[in-house]
Amino acid sequence: MQQSRNWRELLASLISDPRQKQTLANKLGVTPLTLTRWAEGESQPRPQNLRLLAEALPQYRAELQQAFGEEFGLSNLGEPMLELEEEEIPSAFYARVLNTHATALAMLRFWSIASLILQQAIGQLDPHQVGIAITVVQCMPPSGPAGKVRSLRKRVGIGTGPWQSSVEQKAGFLGAESLAGYTVAQGRLIVIQDLMRDQGYYPARPIEGEVGCAIAPILRSSCVAGGLLVSSTRPDFFLPGRSRLVQEYADLLALAFEPHEFYELQLIDLQTMPPEHVQEEHFKHFQRRVAALMREAALNDRPLKVTQAELLVWQQLEEELLGLPLPDLQE
Repeated sequence: MQQSRNWRELLASLISDPRQKQTLANKLGVTPLTLTRWAEGESQPRPQNLRLLAEALPQYRAELQQAFGEEFGLSNLGEPMLELEEEEIPSAFYARVLNTHATALAMLRFWSIASLILQQAIGQLDPHQVGIAITVVQCMPPSGPAGKVRSLRKRVGIGTGPWQSSVEQKAGFLGAESLAGYTVAQGRLIVIQDLMRDQGYYPARPIEGEVGCAIAPILRSSCVAGGLLVSSTRPDFFLPGRSRLVQEYADLLALAFEPHEFYELQLIDLQTMPPEHVQEEHFKHFQRRVAALMREAALNDRPLKVTQAELLVWQQLEEELLGLPLPDLQE
């Protein structure tokens, strides 16, 4: 029984740090109290949780496998099960989204609906916490000499380890160099099970840790407002049921956008945007620029709402980034 005591002692030492305890709980999809109960021997994990625990602690995997074999008779941890627990969006959830659409203040409608949908989607698409990231991107208003949509702006995102686990505002632009851009321009779902194996002729600039992805356009009739990006740490993660859910959540996200934020596909003419590290330099003083714009507008007796000022600054940033000389766009 020494080995069974050892794995509990190991867990107890790891969760003595509250932040590490919360991170591990998030990865396993359990509460911090559950981890404490496991460590103290008050309860024992289910086989699926044993697999996830070993995966979350790869440096101790061999030790944990031996301990779990002795205590639980589990000789092979294998890979976590990737099956969906539900392959349909619950009907009650549609009712919640419709109620939010009807009751949310106009200025909060996007955030209210998008955060509600992302929280539901993350739980349904990745119930075993193997690692996905979900991001909503939106078409920038038409601009330039031709009056076309030239880029997509990241709006909000959520993830499971190794990505952030709460709904957060995002900053950044995507364009013709991205799979999101390709999807929005084509107006159809794109699924790549393994970016190293299956990318083919699709454009891609993978984020750190991304192995596979599914991107669905957010459509209303023949017009598009943006896209829903789902990245996975696993190859072959987007089985047919999961890919269908990605598109269904994208369809539901159409309720988060205003009618004027949808554009005909012929208006989509995405340009190449610089890589993330180049963009970040331009975002450093975003709030300062918004405040300055609002002060200037007030002095001219043309006051702006915060949302209006922010959009104007995003448009300025888009123009600046598109205007960078080509050598600056190299990785």
